[in-house]
Amino acid sequence: MPDIDKGIADYITGHRTGVLATQRKAGAAQLTLIAYQFDGSSLAISTRGLSQKAKNLRRRPEASM
Repeated sequence: MPDIDKGIADYITGHRTGVLATQRKAGAAQLTLIAYQFDGSSLAISTRGLSQKAKNLRRRPEASM
């Protein structure tokens, strides 16, 4: 993972929820409220394999938070 700006890392560390943006099959964005864990360099989320966000990520692995 590339170096993260300290201000961004501090913000992410100070929170536990965010919005994950994935792309639907037709191209529209799907926004999902998620809980995450951040250790200072890696961001982890947990999701069920059958969820729409998981399907979107398998099809197109790009995402934004």
